[in-house]
Amino acid sequence: MFSLNEQKAIELGESGERAIREQNEYDALQYAEYLRELGHELLEGNLEKDLKRVIISLRNIGNRAVQKKMDNVASTALNELKYLSDIALDKNFSNAMWSFSKAAQEIGKGAVQVEMLEPAKLALDTLKMIGMGAVEKKMEVVTLWTTMSLEEMAYLANKQQLEDFTKEQKRLEKKL
Repeated sequence: MFSLNEQKAIELGESGERAIREQNEYDALQYAEYLRELGHELLEGNLEKDLKRVIISLRNIGNRAVQKKMDNVASTALNELKYLSDIALDKNFSNAMWSFSKAAQEIGKGAVQVEMLEPAKLALDTLKMIGMGAVEKKMEVVTLWTTMSLEEMAYLANKQQLEDFTKEQKRLEKKL
């Protein structure tokens, strides 16, 4: 059974996905923002378990936006994930950090595959921030997952021949 917070995150996420299916960019952006606000409230209340549903909903919105080639919505979903993950990192929420890394990786991977460079770069920036923070906070699982995510995105970029993206990813990977 879901908590009220999780149920609210599910409803906001489903509404955002519906807006994308209907090609309603404005509403999709609004639902991503509402999810960020809910995530912020959950972080303030130290509700890490409920936060995971917000992450999943933002990931789903980002993935749908990539499928529909809605750059602005995919970029917004990634920005919201980055914003929330920065706060979660300060709180040492390692389970949530793994979820943030996985969400950024999934959206970024899709963006690379369909050659949406702006969302792909935002995913890379988000993974960089998560990875560097995970190293600093000694979150080994998050560090390992983030490194593997960067490698997978580089592989796909090489396959797609996205040279600029590949160079940036390799540079970041060396820092981790």
